[in-house]
Amino acid sequence: MANRKGPTYKDVMFTAVTAGLSAVQTLAEDNELSRQVLEKACAGLAATGQDVTKFAAYIVETHGEKGERGVSAVENGETRTYKAQQVKDGAVHARIPLVTLGLEKGELADAVFCSGVEDIPSDLAGCEFIILRVGR
Repeated sequence: MANRKGPTYKDVMFTAVTAGLSAVQTLAEDNELSRQVLEKACAGLAATGQDVTKFAAYIVETHGEKGERGVSAVENGETRTYKAQQVKDGAVHARIPLVTLGLEKGELADAVFCSGVEDIPSDLAGCEFIILRVGR
C-alpha cells in the first residue's frame, strides 16, 4: 500500500459528492489540504457536471486569490519574506510582485531601501513600497 501523507483529490471529490461541502471543510481542517488538492477536486467535480460555485468560493476563502504563478496574491499591508537570488556572477536581487500596486509591465515604482526602521525617512509621500532589512 502506498504511503500517503493525506487525502487525495479523489478522496475530496468523493467526500463532496457523498457528504457535501461542510464535510470537505471538516476534512480540510483535520488534514490541512493543499490548494492543489482542492483545485484538482473542484475541477474533477466540474468535469462531471457538478455545480462547483460554492466549492470554488471556499478555496478562495481559505487560500486567497491565486496570483500569476500559483502563489496567493499579496495584499495591501501584508508582510512577506523574499529570499535573495543571484544569477551566475550578477548582482544579488529579489523578485517582488508588484500586482498590489496596480502596476503594468513597463511602469515605474519608487522604492526606499532602509537597513532598519530607524532609517525610514519621515517624508515617504510618493513611495509605493518600502523594503526594510531586518536582522535575522
